[in-house]
Amino acid sequence: AVPADNLFTDINLGVLTYSSNYNFSHPGLDAGATLLATDGAGNNMIARSANSKVMGINLFPSICCGGNNQEFFKLLANILVSFP
Repeated sequence: AVPADNLFTDINLGVLTYSSNYNFSHPGLDAGATLLATDGAGNNMIARSANSKVMGINLFPSICCGGNNQEFFKLLANILVSFP
């Protein structure tokens, strides 16, 4: 992750949970886009377009094992309000 990015303000990445699967999509990035987070296994998870008008989100809330924690939804809220 790029922890200095405003999307991660007040987000505790150490406790954030999300669903992970080997068959997640593997999207590429357009020229000039900024990759903000990966899952550590090579999947791009969050990216912002060069003009900051498009956010790419490759996340899904965890539906088992006590997931769906508050940090996941705070991150989604930060993403939704980040548009200029």
